[in-house]
Amino acid sequence: MSVLVDVEGETVRRDFSSEAWEGPPEGALGWWRCVAGGPAAPTQQRSPSDVLLDLFDAWSPGAADQTGQPDARYVAAMLLVRRRVFRADDAQEDPAVLTVECPRRSETYQVPVNVPDETRAGEIEALIDAALNPEQTPG
Repeated sequence: MSVLVDVEGETVRRDFSSEAWEGPPEGALGWWRCVAGGPAAPTQQRSPSDVLLDLFDAWSPGAADQTGQPDARYVAAMLLVRRRVFRADDAQEDPAVLTVECPRRSETYQVPVNVPDETRAGEIEALIDAALNPEQTPG
């Protein structure tokens, strides 16, 4: 149990085990039951860049679990360039293809330029946001 009390004009929190709790002390400002567990297992959180790389792969044509989403893949590539995970080839000859290099993977990718319309851009943003923040995804 936890309780807030006033000690010489300062609000102080005091915590009690359930065995030691005898009720709130006189003049308590508030009290509540809380559950204290053992040490929390460390959660391994993936970096946003790793998540974007996974999405980039998943949205490729012929990906095992996707049908290919060229507009979403283009957006992911642009975000990876912005994050400096990919480097855009400044000397590319075809304006319809974005050539990017991923030093981390020692790979070069040819990504068709496929700018989504406003509605689709919102959908892609929601997909990326859900991948980056899975704990906030309703479900």
